[in-house]
Amino acid sequence: MCRTRLLKGRGTGVVWGRFENNKGLTENRVFISTYTSQTGLEVLRAYARRWPIEPMINQLKQTFGCGCLWQKKLRTLLGWMHIKWQFMRDYSC
Repeated sequence: MCRTRLLKGRGTGVVWGRFENNKGLTENRVFISTYTSQTGLEVLRAYARRWPIEPMINQLKQTFGCGCLWQKKLRTLLGWMHIKWQFMRDYSC
């Protein structure tokens, strides 16, 4: 348990893990959770569930151009998504 300056002194749980990579070398990783009631194992399980979706989010942002969707109004966003979907449907293999 610690208080982080990044989160304005909010209490956080910190888990330090050592993992072996493909080359047999150990790598240190720090996992941070704002749920202070979680145990270290629960924090690691939460991260394990989260990482499989990260490539999908990256693909949405980079490939489909969804990186700045939060800046658009709903009507503009829906029109943009419709045009993008039509283009991908018509010109994909």
